[in-house]
Amino acid sequence: MKVKQKIILDIVESAHFSKAFVEWLKTELPTYQSKLNNRGVGVFNAPPTLLSDQEKVVEVMFALIHLQAFYKGRGIDDSIFYDSLYDLNYRINRYFKNNQAYGLTAKDIHWLRFIFDGEIFDLGALRFQMFHFSYAEIERQGFERMELSEHYKTMFKEGTPIVNIHIASNTNLKEDSVNHALSLANRFFKSYFPEFNYEYYVCRSWLLYPGLKQLLPETSNIIRFQNRFKIIASHDFPNQALNRIYGSDDLSVIATLEKTSTLANEAYRHLDALGVSAGIIHKNEI
Repeated sequence: MKVKQKIILDIVESAHFSKAFVEWLKTELPTYQSKLNNRGVGVFNAPPTLLSDQEKVVEVMFALIHLQAFYKGRGIDDSIFYDSLYDLNYRINRYFKNNQAYGLTAKDIHWLRFIFDGEIFDLGALRFQMFHFSYAEIERQGFERMELSEHYKTMFKEGTPIVNIHIASNTNLKEDSVNHALSLANRFFKSYFPEFNYEYYVCRSWLLYPGLKQLLPETSNIIRFQNRFKIIASHDFPNQALNRIYGSDDLSVIATLEKTSTLANEAYRHLDALGVSAGIIHKNEI
């Protein structure tokens, strides 16, 4: 048990988790092993109500040992392993900010499972996920629904290998930063996952919605990022953009907030310019 504790603490310290969280772990890890052994159900397979939010975060710490072994088995550099834990660190800190305690929600666990399944990697400024093209994931339902044309359904059969690009909050979208991340991704998947035979990257984001060109100049980092992609589907529901820009989709709340950027000054007054689009880039175009 002490060996496992040391491995976990070494990982979180190397990945720059907060000192306060590391100290909290030192008190929690020694008392938790018996619960882990007695239940016999891992955090990513357990019913959401089986574990408290605190138990979820501690069990995820034990899962780090297996994730590190996966990286080592593939020969992936430790620096990529530590960088790819950024989202875990972010979610733990967000939970603490909202609850004054350490924990993870069931929704957090839903998204973190992709990291612990060895599908998601942070490379430079962007996050990349090995993915199999899913009409349901791209099109979705309700207000988020966007239609894929038959042309693109023919081009991308259901289950086609593809790499999904995720964009974290406050990502550096400067041209050289994005170029570096995409080049890293090309080399990374060729080197460490040669069996994953993909041709395209895909991104589904409010940042790709063409209406933003009404609000931002062609020289803006967002528009330059958007212009890299061939848009394959869109919808004009503005809520994702509002939440990303302002942290809320309530217009009465947004009206009271301080606006610190050109986009923040304009977006809520031009809802017709907001939406979500899906776009693709061929890996040979990078």
